[in-house]
Amino acid sequence: MTIMGKRIVILNQKRFISAILVAFLLLWFLTYSASGFMQKEEPATYVTYTVKTGDTLWSIAGAHNPDGKDVREMVHIISMQNNIDDDGYIYPSQKLMIPSK
Repeated sequence: MTIMGKRIVILNQKRFISAILVAFLLLWFLTYSASGFMQKEEPATYVTYTVKTGDTLWSIAGAHNPDGKDVREMVHIISMQNNIDDDGYIYPSQKLMIPSK
């Protein structure tokens, strides 16, 4: 085997192939496990909420806010999940999907 003009001699071919195989398997395992860890979030569960007269996105987000989550973040999540425009307009009897606690 020649690398950059220098001859390399492999003294133990079985050990060399084993080392290459172990390195490949280790690389594959690290890549696979890293992608698996990143995607193992629990699937979101939602409840359906019917908007009442006088409700606002802020009041709904505050009432359905999980422990310590920022209300602004809940408003954003509810808006994105329900395709509500930036104006935040909701109307009575509208059904909203809200992340459950």
